[in-house]
Amino acid sequence: MRVWASLLVFAAALPAAPDRHAWRDRAVVRTARFWVETNAFEESARSLGSALEAVRPLFEDRFGPLPAGRREPMRVLLFRTREEYAQIGGGIEGALGHFDSAEDACSLAWRGDEGDAGWPIAVHEACHHYLWRRHGRVALPSWYGEGIACWFEGASDEAGVSRLRAHTARAALEAGELELERLLLTPSEVRAGRIQVRGYTPARYYAIAWSLVHFLATDPGTRAGFRRFELRLFAQRAPAHEILARARDLLEEECGDVADLERRWREHVGALADPVPPPPPPVYPFELASESAHARFLALSRVRRTGVSPDLREETVARLVDPDVIVRTAAVDAIAGAMGPDAVPALVAALDAGDRALKTAALRALAHPCASAAVPRLLVESDDRDAALSALASIGDARAHAALRAAVSDARLSPATRSACAAALPPVAGVLPDTSSDEEASVREAAREALLRLGASCDAPGPISEPLALAREIDVFLRARPARAGAQPEAGEPLAIGALSEPRAPDGVKWAACRLLGLAGSRAAVPALRRLCRYDRPDALRLEAVRALVRITGETRGFSPGQQARAREAAYRAWAE
Repeated sequence: MRVWASLLVFAAALPAAPDRHAWRDRAVVRTARFWVETNAFEESARSLGSALEAVRPLFEDRFGPLPAGRREPMRVLLFRTREEYAQIGGGIEGALGHFDSAEDACSLAWRGDEGDAGWPIAVHEACHHYLWRRHGRVALPSWYGEGIACWFEGASDEAGVSRLRAHTARAALEAGELELERLLLTPSEVRAGRIQVRGYTPARYYAIAWSLVHFLATDPGTRAGFRRFELRLFAQRAPAHEILARARDLLEEECGDVADLERRWREHVGALADPVPPPPPPVYPFELASESAHARFLALSRVRRTGVSPDLREETVARLVDPDVIVRTAAVDAIAGAMGPDAVPALVAALDAGDRALKTAALRALAHPCASAAVPRLLVESDDRDAALSALASIGDARAHAALRAAVSDARLSPATRSACAAALPPVAGVLPDTSSDEEASVREAAREALLRLGASCDAPGPISEPLALAREIDVFLRARPARAGAQPEAGEPLAIGALSEPRAPDGVKWAACRLLGLAGSRAAVPALRRLCRYDRPDALRLEAVRALVRITGETRGFSPGQQARAREAAYRAWAE
């Protein structure tokens, strides 16, 4: 029996655990056809139930009514945090939801005010759930199973376009990845609980599959043929190993030649426009003081998106000691974008509140130069040492230098934390430990950067900027090369770009060139930077090329799938910067 799941996770790979959803405090909302359980707000469960009830008739129209005996309400489990979803909900870290056939239920990580966007991930999972109940014994191609679930994500949008997929689909078109024959015949498999599709990242695969289904289901020339294709697909009984070729032939019979379909599909994707979400309504101070915890949470969610205005600051800071822990966490997230000394006492208190999500949010918020009052508490933080040291590195207080020096050589910490600690140490002789033999390239390079600032400041009449120091290192190396006959000396941006392609340039020089070009926003450097994003490059160099690409292009598609979490982390950090 084939099981469809979502967003990085195939439910068939997840073990059943009947007692893992026993929450100490939970709300249960029953609708006509759904049963939503949550340890977040009851109002969120009610909003989710309403969204699923609204889309349920569309499932029935597309896939047919459920057979007798399988019409009991569908169970949905809404976990308050992603960490809780991953740890006790059966999901995997980084995913947002999945459908588990063993439990006949969907599990989701709560995204706060997601109800404003129609709960697209919940709709996606509910589509898998309904399709399994209706046609669970039929083998289906993965491009259809994921594509149709992604298509229903846009059910609440007037244009029927998934806000999660359109931009990624157009990026795939620009990269030349919309190849219909390849998509139709590429199998998927499950490894370590994740969907693996050769040649695709999961996000890219979902967006490409969505764009094909959107084209086939909405284009006047294919709409009727695609409907016939679906009916024949549901009626066939081909074994799983034959379904890709069988579905490809059925599609060509009903919708036309594959080569012509590919051309029209690309034109369709090129014409797609991103749905523009409506701007959030203004927030008033009285909303932050509402008697309803859910109303206070929603107001703080809007504050997080729009920023803490002066007239909202006092009430936002007051919510940092809100009696409801979910509201307190939302207040911490909101104030993080406008940190000030007035918020530090409440954030320090949140570190001892006993709620994991609240503590994590507080540690993120305290990573700010104005939070020096939190240094004594952060120095003794032991449960989440990585986050505490990262916060200390961002604060830059001299009282933390000893802890930062020790952290640079502490193998128990993550490479990102050790790099941040090394980079945060001041450029003073003797401050940095010897990191030349450190096994983590990113730590060595961060220490090298700090030493570079030290060396630059020693021979400069005054403070020297990082770009100038980086440029000096590149210049010293490349001008020492044997002069080519008739070649003019390079300077500035061309010099840095040349360093990226110089075979004999040490990785440290190329790293410096990536940093300099990223800070300068050099679009001329994009091709050379992309070449450095191959997986066979050293970690520090590859990740700095990713950061530079994100700074220059605003996109996170400069890295290869094999880089996984560290590259994504680098990309998102650069985006935030």
